Amino acid sequence: MPLFRPLVVALLLGTLPAHASLLVPMSDADLVARSAVVVRGTVEDVAARETPDGAIVTHVVIRVDDTLKGHVGRSRLRLTEAGGRVRERLVHVFGTPTYEPGETVLVFAHRDRRGRLHTTGMALGKYRLRRTPGGWLAARHEPTPDVRTLGSFAAVLPALATTAGDVFVPSPDTWVQRFTFLGNPPGRWFEFDRGKDVVIRIANGDKGIGRAQSNQLVAEAFAAWTDVAFSTARVRPGEDSDTGLSVASGLCDGQSILQFNDPLDELPELDACTGVLAVGGFCSSGVRAGPGGVDFAPIMEGDVTVNRRVTSCFSVTDLLEVLTHETGHILGLGHSSENPAELNPVLRDASMFFLAHFDGRGSGLRDDDLAGITALYPGDDDGDDIPDELDLCPDTPPGHPADETGCACSDPGHVACPPGDRCSVSGCHLESAECRLDPVDCTNGEPCVVGTCDLVDGCHTEPAVDFEAITCAFRRNFDPPECDGSSVPKGYRKLIRRADRQVERARGFEPAKRSRRLARVSRLLDRALVKLARAADPTRKRPLAAPCAEALALLTEDARRRVESEGTVVPFGVPRP
Repeated sequence: MPLFRPLVVALLLGTLPAHASLLVPMSDADLVARSAVVVRGTVEDVAARETPDGAIVTHVVIRVDDTLKGHVGRSRLRLTEAGGRVRERLVHVFGTPTYEPGETVLVFAHRDRRGRLHTTGMALGKYRLRRTPGGWLAARHEPTPDVRTLGSFAAVLPALATTAGDVFVPSPDTWVQRFTFLGNPPGRWFEFDRGKDVVIRIANGDKGIGRAQSNQLVAEAFAAWTDVAFSTARVRPGEDSDTGLSVASGLCDGQSILQFNDPLDELPELDACTGVLAVGGFCSSGVRAGPGGVDFAPIMEGDVTVNRRVTSCFSVTDLLEVLTHETGHILGLGHSSENPAELNPVLRDASMFFLAHFDGRGSGLRDDDLAGITALYPGDDDGDDIPDELDLCPDTPPGHPADETGCACSDPGHVACPPGDRCSVSGCHLESAECRLDPVDCTNGEPCVVGTCDLVDGCHTEPAVDFEAITCAFRRNFDPPECDGSSVPKGYRKLIRRADRQVERARGFEPAKRSRRLARVSRLLDRALVKLARAADPTRKRPLAAPCAEALALLTEDARRRVESEGTVVPFGVPRP
């Protein structure tokens, strides 16, 4: 049965450059404040890649053991650092941290505008962890040595929560997320992973502002989430719909609808402009692996119902904030916090905070909202419709087809295709990037032989027989490589096409009539040979190149021999007596 997840928002009034770096040590408070994520883990992979625009970056994959700040949402964390070596090219950025596979690290990381994670403060945000008889040591050697016990380091993190504007915990057992997802397992639209949009139909308009302006507000709310740079989420308005019961009543009908004025009394009435302004929710069914291999429930339907009299109490901009918040819910985001006395300014300022702000923000999203949507729907940096969190080859050049892992055939990370056998050839299909087995062409492209294959003896070939021994001659390539750049006479090509059509017409004739028709074909081929001879005459001003004329004459002669023998096999290339 689909799972019903109703959510509400309540209102309470209230060229490759050369680089050098100058590093100044940051305080623990600054380091924490500037980091979106703090994790302890083990470095699994370090690989330098060249981006489509020619830059060189290094990707660092860390297996996460503990999350001390932020939301990772998966067991792996990927950092992108400037510089690295790709073949003979080396870009060295002084101050960039060095990671080694197998080392245990404490990492402070911040997000750029595209949502990618980088080590905070370059080398300042990376500590190498080492086990000693007295416990774990955290050590950093740039720009100045900083060595301390991990326990003492982790102990200061909760105390920095207020100044850093975030929540810190020393272990996963007491982990508090910055943003939340809805459901257990959380819901998620998997359509975005395939490059598809989610379409929400609009049933009516708010009575206070009319249908046209209501539609415009919905479009702005959808665009706020769709335009997040490093997220694959794309939601847009669909065609008009009838009003009806929504998920606010526990109904899952497979239709994603947004409606105003609570047409079927699903919400409690506003009490003097206070109460529930809108309900947004979704229906999900089953479980699928999402980013990082985490289990998610695929969302099948998302609905929003807006209460009556909203625009009689509040402004159009306030209504836009409500629509933006509820759109976050149907995308799978929960509230940043449900604590009315929330002290964390990042959580309280989020548009997904459970209380309306009504501060003129409209469809504006805040840092916590952006972090949530990019974690739930990670971006697709190389445009292959594979989210970067699932993409094993994130730097595949645009336009190169990729398989379900995000790798094109030419990518070093593409899975090795299984070996073939005596009757099949294994390889990567360039149009789909999928491994496949293709049968061996035992004929080597020669249409006048029939090839078969078995796994013990391999290929066997036999000459084509009966009428196929004639028609096959016209399925050969009458544009051989020897004629590249040569101007073959149009009269010759026209005669070959006519001969081909006449042969096909003779296929169904009785023997006597077929012989007469094939005799006509033979005469057409004789005329074609004459055209070739004249075109190749060396006394002409621009004679046909001899290699081209010889190749075409060989094909034409063989076709004529087959026609004259009426299916009796004549070996290809044997001169006519």
